[in-house]
Amino acid sequence: RRLLAALLLPAVALLLIGLAGSMWCWMWAPTQGKAWLETQLEQRLPIDISIGTLSYTPWEGLRLEQVEVRDAADPSLLWLTSPRVSASPDLLALVLRRRLHLRVHGRLQLPCAAEIDAVVNAGLTDRTMDVSFSTSEVNLREIQPPAARMIPASLTSGLVQVSAHLWAQPNASPRLEGRARFTQLTWQQQALRFTVTPRSGGAAPWEGRLIAHIAEGTLQGLPNVDAIQHLQGDIRVSPEMIHIEALTGRALETDWRLSGDIALTDALSAELLLTG
Repeated sequence: RRLLAALLLPAVALLLIGLAGSMWCWMWAPTQGKAWLETQLEQRLPIDISIGTLSYTPWEGLRLEQVEVRDAADPSLLWLTSPRVSASPDLLALVLRRRLHLRVHGRLQLPCAAEIDAVVNAGLTDRTMDVSFSTSEVNLREIQPPAARMIPASLTSGLVQVSAHLWAQPNASPRLEGRARFTQLTWQQQALRFTVTPRSGGAAPWEGRLIAHIAEGTLQGLPNVDAIQHLQGDIRVSPEMIHIEALTGRALETDWRLSGDIALTDALSAELLLTG
């Protein structure tokens, strides 16, 4: 009996804490929760976020409706909209560890129609936050402004799926590392031009790092070259540099390999090695 009591007491205590937390969330979410959640996100990221309504049920968790995310520096730039986002909170982590842990699923309308899944972990005391997220496959030509401005007009078609991790700490730019999987890309351009704007001084509102994997590409229309086929390789992009780990292909009946770095500094420089 003593053993049974020793096992039941912690279980009952956890159940009561869960029930109390659920009741508290049910009452708190529609009254104070919306403003609190908006403030927590805006303190950690350079965004303005608006949540139409916020509600809670024990079987569904938090339910956010009519979510809009704008650029904090220019609120006229609407980056993301979602008619509904569901989030399952870890109430024990919130009460015992003062950490907000959420499992999130939502359907985006802007910048494009897509499904997104995320895990959010935010410290309420130290104001840190890290987010892991992934999207469904997206047609690049369906991406709407202002995000569409980042897609070259020569990129006429293609699909992309993104998985990424975001870190945010006080007094530092958010840091983003991720993987983008591109398929069925088509790039049409008569004259190829490459322009880089060096990063200016001062802290940027965002700091991103991206790993791109290219597989079975074909490049046509280059001067004196019929086509480059079987294009594949890995490219890493950071605020400081573009690093080509290994980009291989076949042109003029010759296999070739390109590797090296392009430094994105005020004095733009490149160190590339081409072998065939």
